[in-house]
Amino acid sequence: MTYLVWNCRGLGSDTVVRALHGLIRKHRPTMIFLAETKMRDNRVDGVKRRMGYRNGFHVSPIGRAGGLSMWWDDSVEVTIGYTSKNIIDANINFVDSVRMARVTWVYGTAYRNEKLEFWRWMKEWFKPTAIPWFCGGDFNEILWDYEKSGGASLNCNRPRYLEEFLNGTELMDLDYNGPCFTWRGMRNGQLVDERLDRGLANRQWQDSWPNTMVVHETVLGSDHCPLIIQYQLRDQKRKKLFRFEAFWTKEVRCKEIVDRCWRQHCSGDGIMKWQKKLRECRVKLSKWSQQEFKARGRDIEDLTNRLGVLQHNWRKNWEEIKTVLERIARLGEVEEQFWQQRSRVKWLREGDANTAFFHQSTLQRRRRKKVVKIKDGNGSWIDNQYEVQRYIEEHFKVFSLLLAQGSGAAFWTAYNTR
Repeated sequence: MTYLVWNCRGLGSDTVVRALHGLIRKHRPTMIFLAETKMRDNRVDGVKRRMGYRNGFHVSPIGRAGGLSMWWDDSVEVTIGYTSKNIIDANINFVDSVRMARVTWVYGTAYRNEKLEFWRWMKEWFKPTAIPWFCGGDFNEILWDYEKSGGASLNCNRPRYLEEFLNGTELMDLDYNGPCFTWRGMRNGQLVDERLDRGLANRQWQDSWPNTMVVHETVLGSDHCPLIIQYQLRDQKRKKLFRFEAFWTKEVRCKEIVDRCWRQHCSGDGIMKWQKKLRECRVKLSKWSQQEFKARGRDIEDLTNRLGVLQHNWRKNWEEIKTVLERIARLGEVEEQFWQQRSRVKWLREGDANTAFFHQSTLQRRRRKKVVKIKDGNGSWIDNQYEVQRYIEEHFKVFSLLLAQGSGAAFWTAYNTR
């Protein structure tokens, strides 16, 4: 499913309507949120119908300013909760499943004299929730200093409205793919770029849809770029990458496997021997790790249940209780290191038992690293996921061909003579 979020700066513009139509044709969004429609409800309804949507809810503009609109197709059922000139808060049920979620669309005030009251109300009204929650829109606030370029320098003592809102609601910024900034404008003769638009989600949303991706689309018709929110239940199954796990280094068996693989005799030149030993080592380590650690979570649960039974008679079962406790502690350490290695969070000590945090950090890092589009040799953009993968594979086949032709051996010889 896909959401489209855009501060369109006026639906009365032909350029905006054409751009909106192009985005809908390209992404087929399940739900659309538009801020600053600057148009009466009956006219917004007309545009909505022209775009192929039957369901919608509008917040009328005040004079010629503001105006919010939310559209959705028949794959979801929407119950509107709270609305104002800045907010549409709703619960959604997915027709084809029992899943439900909460979505909150935000158009933050741009007026400095209203910001204190607006963000105070936001922090008081919105609290952490146990259901999946997505919150997105134009917040008219930046989170970090590097989210602004040009114009007046930022005051280090400025209010941290958005950061305080995230902390109070337990929402996490989903990061983005695409250009760094979502808004551009002239201020006192200077070009200013800022990231004012974003998507946020809580832990429950990320657990349900870990592949949620925020894409900054091309700016057209407005000074804000549209946000495309893409999410799905699971990725297409693909070959699993080999990773040397940090927790393996604490296992004696790991050292034995590496030592045996590296000592075995292999035919061929230097680089061929190195490749064969590396491949054998990878296969053996993967097989050993699967047998030893794959069912970590289930093993911890089984051991915990076993511990509960043993603790009915501490005196009689003391030796076995100690053994089970040591095993649980070891598996817990392995689980923590597994996610810590993938999150790449360096500023947390190895002993910080915060597996949930590492898991969320891993999801955010995967979104940031994912290649959503690539420019080919002719300067054309490829954004179909399968075509992107095929283009990259074809590009690197050249390197593999050089290795097969023996160029790798020449490289290896030159490297050893340095």
